[in-house]
Amino acid sequence: MPDRSSSLREWLAWLETLHPKEIDLGLDRITQVAQRLGLSGLIEGSSSISKPTIVAIAGTNGKGSCVAALEALLINQGQTVGAYTSPHLLRYNERIKIDGVAVEDDQIRVAFTKINEAREGVSLSYFEFGTLAAFLLFKQKDVDYWLLEVGLGGRLDAVNCLDPDLAIITSISLDHQNWLGDTREKIALEKAGILRAGLPFICSDEQAPFSLLDASEKLMCDSFLIGEQFGLCDESVYYTDKLGVQKKLAVQFKTCKLPRESLAAAIQAFALLGFSLAQDTVEPLVKLELSGRQSTEILGSSEVVLDVAHNPAAAQLLADSLRSRSAKKKYTALVAFMADKDICSTLKPLLPLVDQWRCLRLKDNNRAASAESVAEVLASLGVSADVIDVVDSVEEVLEYPAITQSEKKTIVFGSFITVAAVQEYLNKKVSASG
Repeated sequence: MPDRSSSLREWLAWLETLHPKEIDLGLDRITQVAQRLGLSGLIEGSSSISKPTIVAIAGTNGKGSCVAALEALLINQGQTVGAYTSPHLLRYNERIKIDGVAVEDDQIRVAFTKINEAREGVSLSYFEFGTLAAFLLFKQKDVDYWLLEVGLGGRLDAVNCLDPDLAIITSISLDHQNWLGDTREKIALEKAGILRAGLPFICSDEQAPFSLLDASEKLMCDSFLIGEQFGLCDESVYYTDKLGVQKKLAVQFKTCKLPRESLAAAIQAFALLGFSLAQDTVEPLVKLELSGRQSTEILGSSEVVLDVAHNPAAAQLLADSLRSRSAKKKYTALVAFMADKDICSTLKPLLPLVDQWRCLRLKDNNRAASAESVAEVLASLGVSADVIDVVDSVEEVLEYPAITQSEKKTIVFGSFITVAAVQEYLNKKVSASG
């Protein structure tokens, strides 16, 4: 068992073995330990403590983008902001940020030690440990705004042990059906679990399922729906302020890399939190980037587009974005998926844009689908065998002369792990050349 002197790497390796299930939804365990950690005032809504403003963000896609946008808006107003997101791309520390900066290893190790001492035999999952660590660090730093990204679903996700002051649901698509249900209506009902009676709720899904709208109505939430109370066009954004007055700003979002609906939700949330909006407040969001969300790296004279798209809806967004950049350009695709994903439906939107497929073996990940099975899915979709290869490493693709010495473009997608492998490789190349 690790202790205060153990490295963060040692702690994380131990946490992966601690709980019998990687995903174990439920609030009883985390609530019990949170109370022992002195977080009961936050959980029970005590009026005797100075309570931060908590924003919970759920959704199938676009959650991280919404968090990043709202974080940027609040920091620019001089507010202290804690952002808890998952999963991470390269470093675990990315999950817990204060004022836009990832917390240090030592801070997480101390928090983990406190949690381990307080749990007194209660079994916590890897995600629950991280969630409690974020809570402890935000409380320790007396952070004004807590932006909490829901890891899975909503109703039984660990972050839902705290009552948010504002709930945001970015999108609802089929993903994680084994835990959330096999229809959008069922999944929406799980995500609706982050709503609270009488409190504001923002939804940026343009086709919000009835079950979600029904849940918000029964809770008498003050609902703000995209296309009604807020929204955006290529050259403007509109929102509703706290007094119920709809306002409009001239801002061009056509070229932004993050999902526009998520940016619109962040702007609406910012207004509901009582802040004034002006054109110069919102314009920086157009250029906001997030690693692994249509982020672009340069390798030789080639572009490498990285996107963590791992479900059909996210893949469609990626395809639409790539098509808007260049309708005629064809890409080499480097892909790898987790085995529980809808691989076939996720590949389909990219088929017209790709003329070379490279299926990556994720050898050390027992959750990954085999590269051969991904190749078989491509073949079943009518992709010719002579443009499909199975590769053992990213180097086989990214060091190939056709990539490094030409203007050929590469897209990398399928999972956070796939994108992380490529990002690590690219970072090493930059370090070596520097």
